[in-house]
Amino acid sequence: MTDLTSKEKKLVTETWAAVMQDKSKHAITLFENIFDIAPAARALFKFGTVSDLTTSKLAKLHAAEGVMDTVDFAIQRLDNLGEVVPALQKLGTMHANYSVVPAHFPIVGQALLKTLEDGLGEHWTPEVKAGWVKVWTTVVAVMKPELEKAIAEIEAGSGKEKGGKSVENTFSASSLKTMAVSVAVALAGFAIYVSQGV
Repeated sequence: MTDLTSKEKKLVTETWAAVMQDKSKHAITLFENIFDIAPAARALFKFGTVSDLTTSKLAKLHAAEGVMDTVDFAIQRLDNLGEVVPALQKLGTMHANYSVVPAHFPIVGQALLKTLEDGLGEHWTPEVKAGWVKVWTTVVAVMKPELEKAIAEIEAGSGKEKGGKSVENTFSASSLKTMAVSVAVALAGFAIYVSQGV
């Protein structure tokens, strides 16, 4: 696991608080970034056909009240939870049922970092980026093996193979929605995990 230093934890917490000052804007930006990286993902959301997501009440609700509030809730309680690794492992396992594949992690991670960079502007320093990269790297390190194991179990039971599909073709109607919310939970969970010094 990649451990955050005390300074990086502080920077991650402070920068998240800054982003939350305009959570609706940044929540929409996260989804716009996901859609820019993986345009096929637009088709997976009821609000994906809206060209300007800022005009969609559903997009705002899903992104701000779902994703952003979930992360914020956990980050505000960094020192209060200790079951983070099992929770992240469970998220990894659960996502196999929503057709999430390991190829989705870089897409959401890239979108998250781009959102933070855009939102923080001059406050997006090399130290801040290093902290958030460590957060994301650890989220992936905890979730990915469980996801891969669960996918293998599903494939063994159904005879289906997911290998060989392009990233654009691996999205299902619920996988990216679930991944976006779970990324928020996973990031928050990781922040809790590192605050425990586990």
